[in-house]
Amino acid sequence: MTALVGILNKRAAVIAADSAVTTTRGETKKINNTANKIFRLSNTHPVGVMIYGNSEYMGIPWEVLFKLYRDTGRDKPFDTLKEYVDDFIKFLRNETHCCDKDAQDDYLDSEIANFYYKIKELCSDDYDEAVNNKDPRIADKESLMKTLLEDNFKLLDTRSDEAGVCPDFEKHTEKSFIADGKDVLDRLEYTRRDEQMPGTRKEWEKHFFKQMRSKLLLGRETGLVFVGYGEQSIYPSLIPVNIAGYFNGKIRYYINQKDEEHITNENNASICPFAQTDIMISLLKGIHPTLADNIFDKLGLALDKAKQKMIESLSSSGVAEATVEKMNAIDFDEIDEQFRNDVLTFIKNSFTDGVVDAVDSFNIFDMVKMAESLISITNLQRHFSSSEESVGGPVDVAVITKSEGFVWVNRKQWYQQEMNPQMIERG
Repeated sequence: MTALVGILNKRAAVIAADSAVTTTRGETKKINNTANKIFRLSNTHPVGVMIYGNSEYMGIPWEVLFKLYRDTGRDKPFDTLKEYVDDFIKFLRNETHCCDKDAQDDYLDSEIANFYYKIKELCSDDYDEAVNNKDPRIADKESLMKTLLEDNFKLLDTRSDEAGVCPDFEKHTEKSFIADGKDVLDRLEYTRRDEQMPGTRKEWEKHFFKQMRSKLLLGRETGLVFVGYGEQSIYPSLIPVNIAGYFNGKIRYYINQKDEEHITNENNASICPFAQTDIMISLLKGIHPTLADNIFDKLGLALDKAKQKMIESLSSSGVAEATVEKMNAIDFDEIDEQFRNDVLTFIKNSFTDGVVDAVDSFNIFDMVKMAESLISITNLQRHFSSSEESVGGPVDVAVITKSEGFVWVNRKQWYQQEMNPQMIERG
């Protein structure tokens, strides 16, 4: 896993990342503290990128792709950071090593397997729950499994619809998708029949297509965080992109617009954590996000229970039915929502705004120390708790300014600098 942070104000953007990478082989996990997660995107322009999640794209390490991009003579300046993002996506579409037919089939095969076994697991869990609850429908297992399959297809479809469609797949049709992936879809049908999963081939293909074109990437993607300046920008920006793979000339990606940050005269500073953000958010908001969610959830349940008890008490006391109905009509959800908004406003005013206001006045040195500290304290918490130490190793830090460009502050090396001066120039 990973911890990344970007800190931006009008002076500069500072980015920092840990070095831990988790490798899984069957049931064995190994954590190495040697991964590079910050990269210079251009040799001549003030743009960098951080990564988290999957360390490869179509079987190629991201580190290799960033260096290929830099080495293709892409020295043309762009007016905005968004144009750099678009140009990098264009590079991925046209990079022949990423477009290899076998690589595309392997990618689609892995996505189908992931989709198929996720649905199968959901149906199996639901069936086990029905058995434990002595659901009368278990008398006809075949019929029940069909019902559970339909329910889980609907569940995933709803989540896919809510997520929206990846830009490249907006005009991609189901017919074209099925034709292009016929060989791989044949293997899905063989597996389905062999394992006696219900449904028809057409149903499975329909729902898989809906999921494949959606922004619901099922946790198998890479997060790319682009940071820097366009030619016409005087302040830095940060644009996160989620990207999963390539199929039939299209990339499964989307820009995570809700986490974009653009420094302006109105938006003076920003702190942007990514990946394992819980400890950083705790410091910024004064409360652990899991604890906050738990409190909000428990309050909602408590309000529902209190309302039910009041209704039961009124009914048992012989109160007029009209009065009981008035109590039942009270919108406790509105009270719950107001409580959430009040608490979040308090957190913002009392904690978050104060920290962000401080960053507004920070010089570059202060920003560097803050970024490094936020990563280090996440590492410290993982070390002194029962959590897996999935954040650790040296903290790499880079500063990006309009005039000086991309500058390393801390950077681990696998070579000795004094013996390899040419490597320093390459970045």
